[in-house]
Amino acid sequence: NQGIVDLVKKTITDEGGDLQHRELYGSGFNPVLGPSDFETFSKNTIPADIAEEQKWVTWADRLLFIYPVWWFSQPAMLKGWIDRVFSYGFAFTSSGGVLSGLLHHEKAWVIQTAGTPKQWFDERGFTDKMNLAFKEGPLEFCGIKDVEVTTLFGVNGSSQEERESMLKQIKEKLLSW
Repeated sequence: NQGIVDLVKKTITDEGGDLQHRELYGSGFNPVLGPSDFETFSKNTIPADIAEEQKWVTWADRLLFIYPVWWFSQPAMLKGWIDRVFSYGFAFTSSGGVLSGLLHHEKAWVIQTAGTPKQWFDERGFTDKMNLAFKEGPLEFCGIKDVEVTTLFGVNGSSQEERESMLKQIKEKLLSW
């Protein structure tokens, strides 16, 4: 995953693009949506750490998520980030009982890595379920219509050549994204 992050950062900056990388584990971001958050929201204010992340989401015209698959989903840290940052009134709203997304990014791309081979996921129907949970869940629900998911399977135990091929695939797609 760090190799993918490094490749993305270098490719985007080499192409003259602007990038804001958010490292959730190193940032000290609290992923727990708790009672104090709801109390703050009820006063029509946003907790400072959430407001900071929402600023960067608003700044971006595209969102890119890079993470390892843990238990067929994104890590708890990312799930908690979504829970807190994609909040009501920022990422979605309701009017007359109809929910609608408020995010209007051009695109989102999810790059996830799995240690297990693709065949194992496919035989159990986990590939589609895993992609549905993040793609159609918070991203499309909140208004992003063009969401792409790339899963790199079998990363654990892959050879250096196979990993280089995976990075090449990501770079080629990134250049046209």
